[in-house]
Amino acid sequence: MTTVAEQMTEAQERMLTGMEAAQERMIEMNKRMAEAITGVMPKSDRFTVSSLPGMPDAEDLPKPEQMIDRYFDFTAKLAEANRAFYKEMVSAWAFPDSETEQAPKAAAKTTAKKTSK
Repeated sequence: MTTVAEQMTEAQERMLTGMEAAQERMIEMNKRMAEAITGVMPKSDRFTVSSLPGMPDAEDLPKPEQMIDRYFDFTAKLAEANRAFYKEMVSAWAFPDSETEQAPKAAAKTTAKKTSK
């Protein structure tokens, strides 16, 4: 019998596998399209960052790969900050699960009563 957590993990893995397969197909399609289009274009008509009208410092812009890295580095940090936040929120409302979590509190209360006498 599978647990709910195992079912969730399996569903997530299926979703990721499907997404990766779709991404691979999209990359291959774009490669074929780019080859076909750039193969018939004169080199002078091809797009470059420095050819952007009205942007004199366009060559100083980060490369697309750098922008992608910056975006995903930031979103990874954001996700980790959110993970920590939500764990703290859950722990703020958590009740002790077992006697082992209650034992240190009970021992502290007993010690406090003995020392006050």
